[in-house]
Parts: sequence; C-alpha cells; structure tokens
Amino acid sequence: MGFPLKSIDLLITINTLHEFDKKDKTIEEMRRVLKRFGKALIVDFKKEDTGFWPPVAIRVSKEEA
Repeated sequence: MGFPLKSIDLLITINTLHEFDKKDKTIEEMRRVLKRFGKALIVDFKKEDTGFWPPVAIRVSKEEA
C-alpha cells in the first residue's frame, strides 16, 4: 500500500535512486504523491568515477533524474 495521491509536502531521498531497477517508475511515484506545491530533494552520487561504490553504470545523472 502506497501513500495517497498528492499527500506529501516534502520528499527526500539520499543515495538511493541508483538502487531502484525502474527509476522512471520511481520518479513517477514521487510525482504522484507530492502535493501541488510539494518539493522533492533527490541526492545521489555523481555519474562519474569517484573510485568507490556504487559503480558508474548504475548511477543516475542529473538529466536522467
């Protein structure tokens, strides 16, 4: 069971977006639950080699998010 439509004022996700298999569906769900003037803060690793986990291949660019 998810959150009701347009029920969230502020949504925060930190270093998790790269973990979701269906990133587009994840973003759609975030939009679905945010109120009209709700805000989403998405923090994740840059899509570049930083020498540590997670691998660049699964990281999400700003444009993709």
